[in-house]
Amino acid sequence: MKKLVTVIVLAFTLLALAACGSSQQPEEAESTQIPNPWQECATLEEAEELAGFDIAVPDRIEGYPETLIQAAEDSMIQVFYLEDDSDDADSILIRKGIGTEDISGDYSEYAQNTEATMHGVEVTTKGSDGKIFTATWTQDGYAYSIHADSGTEYSLIEDLVELVK
Repeated sequence: MKKLVTVIVLAFTLLALAACGSSQQPEEAESTQIPNPWQECATLEEAEELAGFDIAVPDRIEGYPETLIQAAEDSMIQVFYLEDDSDDADSILIRKGIGTEDISGDYSEYAQNTEATMHGVEVTTKGSDGKIFTATWTQDGYAYSIHADSGTEYSLIEDLVELVK
């Protein structure tokens, strides 16, 4: 009986080892990547054609001389205003998309969350220490957002809300 139990345990051990050995290693496993929906655009007109709607944004924001325009087909346009072209440059990002959901992509928790009327539009702002990091609003079936990496003053957000359409 003791021999039989030993043989059964040995058989299960061999089966377990065989099962572990047959599994693919992570580097061999096939991975599925979600395709990047953003396409870089040379002009706002190109982005508008790709997204299927118009956008009005400032040509430049003081202190942010570089711009990068991107669009996702039939859904959203985003314009980055960059301090410079380095990877760690601060930026301000303006987005416009179809619908009424929050499109900011900013899921951080902030100490200050307020609602304010700016130029006839209800705007939600999120920030801390007197700086606004994210502003969101909806108007005429579109969602809008402004995100400042390092935070910015209320007055700049208010000016941008007036300009962005």
